[in-house]
Amino acid sequence: MPFYQARGILLVHIPKTGGSWVDRMLTTANGKGVKPLFKTSWTDFCAGQHEARGFATSEQHLTLSDVLRRCGPALIPEVREVWFVTRHPTARLLSEYVYLKRHVLSRLEDDSAARFGGADFASIRFDTFRNFCFTAHFAAQRNPAVADGHFRPQCAYLRLQNGARIEQVFPSAVVRAFRFEAFPDVYRHVARVWRRAGLEWSPRQEQVAVTRLSTATKKREIINLDRATLALIHHWFRDDFSFFGYDPHQHTFPDYPTRFVDDDDVVVARTVTHKSEAPFIATRHSPTPCTGGPICGTHT
Repeated sequence: MPFYQARGILLVHIPKTGGSWVDRMLTTANGKGVKPLFKTSWTDFCAGQHEARGFATSEQHLTLSDVLRRCGPALIPEVREVWFVTRHPTARLLSEYVYLKRHVLSRLEDDSAARFGGADFASIRFDTFRNFCFTAHFAAQRNPAVADGHFRPQCAYLRLQNGARIEQVFPSAVVRAFRFEAFPDVYRHVARVWRRAGLEWSPRQEQVAVTRLSTATKKREIINLDRATLALIHHWFRDDFSFFGYDPHQHTFPDYPTRFVDDDDVVVARTVTHKSEAPFIATRHSPTPCTGGPICGTHT
């Protein structure tokens, strides 16, 4: 949860919601040589520096309770803006599956594997997305910090243990709630921060992120989704679905080519890469539709 003290911005870095790109942009705007608070590099993470400070995860993935425990009330008046990005829970798990499978497993050695959750992380299967979801859910129930906290519900990053929401914790701050699905809103506000910092913003910064995403999407495997997996995701992240207004029926996403299969592994929906190309096949086994809801009661 980096705090860019020169800008007065606290970024609630929910894993797999585009926070790494936002962090890079805000770190630049924070000023040369001014390191943001609550930020752990991969090297420091593997070395266990976050544990030495009393945290179970890297500092950029701290919860709101962790940050206030570290700083106390002195931080509250320093925060002028609070930023966070949310994402459809199913798409977030798809991103996690691809990320861990392709980029993390090959980098883990004995010491860094222990930081990622040791035996709990080792119990997660990557042969299919369905097995990944069920084993990751079980591992996260035993150890919420497994995989550096990547499996925590998004709401867990935005509430205190007593239920207080982030806009109640920082009553004088402007809370900016973004959706990953509408990322151009993030570009607009990052550009504003850059200009205030005296930096020249170029659309090329946005194009780099868009090109990287589209290139990676073309290389991705087709991932099967089924009713049981969708029901598990809905149960696991039920607060996120209801609180942020995401639809648990959705099973196609622009970033990940998916295929919906029935309980007998018979394909019932053609391969799609965009949610508008095929509707979810509703049955009595499908999750209960979400009626929508506010995004944390925030304002932008």
